[in-house]
Amino acid sequence: MPLARLAAFTLFVLLGASVVLAAGTRFARISERAFIAITAALMLVAGLGNRDLWPFSSYPIFPESSARYREAVWYEVRAVDARGLEHAVAPRAWAPLTPFVIEKWIERTFFPRLDDAARARAARFLLVRINSHARNTSAQALRIYRNEWTKRALVYEVRK
Repeated sequence: MPLARLAAFTLFVLLGASVVLAAGTRFARISERAFIAITAALMLVAGLGNRDLWPFSSYPIFPESSARYREAVWYEVRAVDARGLEHAVAPRAWAPLTPFVIEKWIERTFFPRLDDAARARAARFLLVRINSHARNTSAQALRIYRNEWTKRALVYEVRK
């Protein structure tokens, strides 16, 4: 997929350069129309495929059903220190992944697709990543909560 993104971006840049170079020549109208047509086609492919096509974009696309608009479910990861106190995980603890991407991964992969052994390995990996982050060096355990409106249910916990 990264090569497809790079190819689409390269094509976009080359067509843009051809528009600039063809300005004032007999090929100006053709290059402008080609640029518009190819750009529209790339956007259509990206939109229909629910994929982020540009290589430098920081806005991931997650296709969601419109039937879920009333749901109020979110996931929260907490680090637990040696005394048993919970702490919020620093937002950049799993950089370059954003908290939104981690939350979607927990929702779509961690709980529905992984078995208990795979969940334990994944949670330990996340715990190690938190501990390698400067602001969360004392984490002894990781708790992942599934929150719905006001009720809060502990779903998963892993210790070192």
